[in-house]
Amino acid sequence: MPRIDPDTVDFLESGTGPVVILVHSSVSGARQWRKLMEWLTPSFHVKAVNLFGYGRTPGWPETQTQTLDDQAELIEAILPDNAGKVHLVGHSFGGTVAMAAARRLGPLTDRLVLLEPNPFFLLRDNGRDEAFTEALALKDFIKSCGVQGKWMEAAERFGDYWGGEGTWAATDAYRRRAFADAIKPNFHEWDAVLDEATP
Repeated sequence: MPRIDPDTVDFLESGTGPVVILVHSSVSGARQWRKLMEWLTPSFHVKAVNLFGYGRTPGWPETQTQTLDDQAELIEAILPDNAGKVHLVGHSFGGTVAMAAARRLGPLTDRLVLLEPNPFFLLRDNGRDEAFTEALALKDFIKSCGVQGKWMEAAERFGDYWGGEGTWAATDAYRRRAFADAIKPNFHEWDAVLDEATP
C-alpha cells in the first residue's frame, strides 16, 4: 500500500502538551475515547485515530491483504511534526496496532498502554495451538459471512464470542443493526492480527 496521505486519516483532537495517540478497538471508532480525552485534555495533546473503515478514514481496499504496519502508518500520518516522544494507548485490535506503531517509532515511543490487546499471531508462535485454532475459527466465520454479505450473522457470533453467550440476544434491534454495519472493517483486520511475523 502506498504511503498514506495524512489528509485522508480521520481523527479526534484536543488539548496541548505531550502527544497521546488513542487507537480504538474493532467495531468501535475514535469516539470510544471521548471520556478519556476529556480527562487527558488539560495536560496532553490527544489524538484519537479512526482506523481503516471507521469514521471518515477510507475503507481497506478489497483486493489487498491488510497488515499491522498498514494500520500503524495511520498513526504515523497524524503525528505532529514536532511531536517528540509519543504516548500510545490501544484497546483490543487497537492495542495490537499500537504495538506495531511502537515498534516502528522505536525511541520516539515514550509509553505504550495496552488494554486487552489481541496479537493472535503470538498464540501461534508460542505453542498455544488450541487458543490459536479458536481464533482461526472465529476469523473463518467472519470471513465467510463477509463474503456472503451476512453481516448480522457475523455480528452475532462476534458479539457472543467477546461478550459471552447471550450477549446478542440481549441487544436491542437498533444496536444490532449498528453493530452489524460497524463489523465490516473487521473482515480485513483478521489478516493483520493473524499473518504478522514479528517475534
